[in-house]
This record gives sequence, C-alpha cells and structure tokens, in this order.
Amino acid sequence: MLKKEYAKYCMEFTNEEIITYLAKPLREKYNFEVHTLDEDDFLVDEFSEKSITCITFDGEIEDSRFYIIFFGRNTSIYIDDEDKEARRKEPLKQFFTFNEEFIFSDDSDRKNLHHDETYANIVYEGSFKNKSSKEILELFIEFILILNGTTKFEFEETPVLPMGEYEKNNYVVKLSNNTSEKKQITIDNITFIINEE
Repeated sequence: MLKKEYAKYCMEFTNEEIITYLAKPLREKYNFEVHTLDEDDFLVDEFSEKSITCITFDGEIEDSRFYIIFFGRNTSIYIDDEDKEARRKEPLKQFFTFNEEFIFSDDSDRKNLHHDETYANIVYEGSFKNKSSKEILELFIEFILILNGTTKFEFEETPVLPMGEYEKNNYVVKLSNNTSEKKQITIDNITFIINEE
C-alpha cells in the first residue's frame, strides 16, 4: 500500500499515486490512451524526478481536448470540442461550442477561491479532508468516465449560499456523448443528465 506523505494540501499527489490510482486504471481497465506530463509538457512516469502536473485522456499531448491539471491547492479537469488545427489557420473565429473547467479545491483553500477563478466554471463542493489520495483520484476517475466522449455540453447553476468571494452553487450538467445510454448521475452538488434531449 502506498503511504501518503503529509502535505499542505490534500491534492499534492506523488507521481506514484497519480500513476497507480489514476493513469494505470484508466489505461488498463478503461482503455484510455493517457499521457502523464510535467510542467514543460514532457512525458514523465512514477520514477521521474519531475512531478506529474498534467494527464491527457484523448491520446494527444500538445493539443489535448480532455485533460486534468494538478495545481497542488486544487485540481481542474478541462474538456472542450475546440478545433485547434482550424484555429491556427483562421484565428479570428470561434472554433468550439463548449470549453469547460471542473474545479476541485482543497477544503482548507476554498475560502481563497475568487469569483474570477470560478465564474462560468463548475466547482465541486464535496469534502476532501477525510479522503485518502486513492479516494480523491478515484473520484476524478468518476468524472473522467462521465465526461469521456462528450459531444455536446451545457450547464445551469443555482446559487445555494454566498461563500467568500464566490457563490456556492448546485449544478445541472446536460451532456450528450457517443453512446445512446440515457442516465442521470449526482455527485455531491453536481448532477449530470446524459443523452436526454
């Protein structure tokens, strides 16, 4: 069993934890083509001296449309349908219909999140303080599996109460993906409605 080092934030994962609990299950159990990268976008593994700061889930490295970034105090999952090749040719047009960020913030740091960080993003409000690194990374897998293959995305937020410099919200995320399976999944303050037009 991996031993978690004491850290300032619960999302300061080791390379070994990220590989063992996130990258490896996505590769082996769910057949994702993942790449683990450092801050300079170089490939790294659990034995590297450089920390893993990003994992891509769509087989891309530089032009990924689906990836996670570890910031230490928080973690974000990004997903978009941007056509980056077209953007290089015609930079004045908008080349995506959705470009979304899910923010997962350390309990002790949420009070420091500002409106400009959270505006138009989806902020997960579940608690992390009593979770192990394994449990947190497995939670990220839940979100990654839900978002995988997304072709259409929209969300609505409902304010619950003011919290620091941003409002605490509940979210309803409506998405379509490349399956026909209709379902609804709620994870704390976020409800996903999938393939229901």
